[in-house]
Amino acid sequence: AAIVGRLTSDRLEDDFRDDLRGTASQLAFEFRVRGLNIDEVQLRSAMSDESVLRVVDESGEVVRRTPNAPDLGPPSSEIETVGPYEVVTVPIATSSLQPRTFFVQYARDHADLQKTIDRLWLFLGAGVLVGAGLAYLAGLAVASRAMRPISSLTAAAREIASTRDPSRRIPSPDTDDEVAELASTLDDMLRALDEARSETQQAMQRQREFVADASHELRTPLTSILAN
Repeated sequence: AAIVGRLTSDRLEDDFRDDLRGTASQLAFEFRVRGLNIDEVQLRSAMSDESVLRVVDESGEVVRRTPNAPDLGPPSSEIETVGPYEVVTVPIATSSLQPRTFFVQYARDHADLQKTIDRLWLFLGAGVLVGAGLAYLAGLAVASRAMRPISSLTAAAREIASTRDPSRRIPSPDTDDEVAELASTLDDMLRALDEARSETQQAMQRQREFVADASHELRTPLTSILAN
């Protein structure tokens, strides 16, 4: 947003100055063709409402001006800022016999352009905030969906811990990712624990059977010894 805003602002500024130079050059051409006696109606028809114009000589003496034109300073080859105006100066081409050189000073209010740039930055800022909010909501949705299998694994592990029954199975997610691999690994671990538990129970059962057989076999000799 910062890059787009800066590039767009610079482009708007350049377009504003290019239009300023183009209008000033057109007015200078009109003065060259028609002379300096262009009436007010002709001047205003070639200008916008927020622009002003002065025709001055090289010493800065005003020859013609629009009624609302302020003091725009002496002629300059660069675009200058005078109050709220951007001022461009264009010489009026005259014959070599003309003793004086005249310049068109055309100025336009910069406030409208600045309002446009401010609205641009406002829209970009709002776009960043809205985009960040949407990205946040999308991130929550994606995270919730991604953590749902983890919740299932946690619930299954908690149930196995409370029942101490390794014969239960871990639910396997439908996806083929790290969570599915974790579920498969935990399920293999439970199978191994279940098999170890079964082997332990079988060994204990064989031990009990051996003790029972031994006690039965020893009962008759012990009875005889007690009788003797």
